[in-house]
Amino acid sequence: MANISVSIIVYQAEPLDYWWTRHTALWLQFSNGSPSTLVHIVGPTGGFSFEHREVLEPWQSQSFAKRVDVGVLSRPATAAQTIAALRSVPIRNDDREFDCQTWVTAALDMLRGYSLISNEMHAAGVDGMVDALYEARDTEG
Repeated sequence: MANISVSIIVYQAEPLDYWWTRHTALWLQFSNGSPSTLVHIVGPTGGFSFEHREVLEPWQSQSFAKRVDVGVLSRPATAAQTIAALRSVPIRNDDREFDCQTWVTAALDMLRGYSLISNEMHAAGVDGMVDALYEARDTEG
């Protein structure tokens, strides 16, 4: 069991960096020394799938844009338990508006629903993610 710190990682899009093309993911850090893990959905619209992988320093990526700290979950858990819970967040491949940004929001909704994060942590995470999305260098038309 470990205390788990949750952050949102926002990545720039290439070649055009619009707010709606930026990629978002959750980054989990574990107090017991388990490797930090990036949890997200990947793939094309309508074909997303869940992925988790060890990522020690997401800011080392050339496309890294921002880290938004959400906070520490209210109860300790194992890495496997936390990843399994996040894997259960629905991926709505039948919804053309669904993307990694809405999945991250749904994941935060789930964590809040289980009282693992507070309303304030949820709001700070979503607001910080939206701010990071709107820092995209390209604008519409």
